[in-house]
Amino acid sequence: MDNCIWKLRAVRRDKATYFHVRSFINEHTCPLEEVHRCHRQASAVIIGEVVAPRLQQHDGRLMQPNDIIADMKTMYGIQIMYNKAYQALDYALSLTYGTHEETFQKKKISEQSLTYSATKMVNLSTFSCRWVPHLEDSGGAIGHIDDLVLISDHHASIKAGISKVFPYATHTICCWHFYENFKKRYHIKDVATIMDKAARAYTELEYNRHMEELRNLHPNAYYYAIDADPHKWSRVHCPNKRYRVMTTNAAECINSCLKFARQLPILTLTEFIRNMLQRWFHDRHIVTQSMPHQLTDATHLVILKRVEKCNFMIVNPVDWNIFSVKRSGK
Repeated sequence: MDNCIWKLRAVRRDKATYFHVRSFINEHTCPLEEVHRCHRQASAVIIGEVVAPRLQQHDGRLMQPNDIIADMKTMYGIQIMYNKAYQALDYALSLTYGTHEETFQKKKISEQSLTYSATKMVNLSTFSCRWVPHLEDSGGAIGHIDDLVLISDHHASIKAGISKVFPYATHTICCWHFYENFKKRYHIKDVATIMDKAARAYTELEYNRHMEELRNLHPNAYYYAIDADPHKWSRVHCPNKRYRVMTTNAAECINSCLKFARQLPILTLTEFIRNMLQRWFHDRHIVTQSMPHQLTDATHLVILKRVEKCNFMIVNPVDWNIFSVKRSGK
């Protein structure tokens, strides 16, 4: 503005990469409404260059326009509108990671250029309204596996999609989601806990004991669990081996680790995943080499405690896989 006394004069020395400030008056007299998004002293490009080095926040999430507005206010005393902050964020992302168009031009993505890692145990998080293409893509990547087990929450639409895309697979329910549903539906103490113990039981005898306890405590909760099909939520009744994978925690953990990277271009995302897994494998390899025992420290400690208890036990064989164990006369 012509009537604003703010002024900055600087000159560059010969062949120098810096400017020498001759005079500076740090006082604005122009009205606030004149500082709009096209103001050259606080353009989206300049702000984008400033925030580009710290796009990833301390909690792992991507910086949002409101974060940029707050930073500009607290760090530089500049009040900007949301539209300019959004443009600055978009420019900072393209400056740091490139645009989606540029990444596809650099390398043509094809089915052969992406490597999928498929195991016999797959975790599925809750999909949005467009989850069917994700299931179909997973089906093409995993292929046909006879004893495939899929784990998801108790959602009818996911069940229908899995039966269509993976008709040969065993669909099971995440025990944590099932446990939370019990807590919301039945507010009586210990109902959800007993159900969770039944779901994680390794033997039929243990399962029946917990289910009988559940029926005595709350018959409606018992029949709700039976109607939900124990083959889907019970470890002992699962048609295929579910091992110790009872929840979708693995998938939720990966989603949390990719909270920031999922908003980046596809090639940057794949490179982020590669670096993350490479770092994990390296760190765990270093820890493995430094362990004094063949087992992990936690497992070794558990075995030591059990060995100490075994010293006070008398074991007599009954059969080749059955033993009589006595301790303190019991």
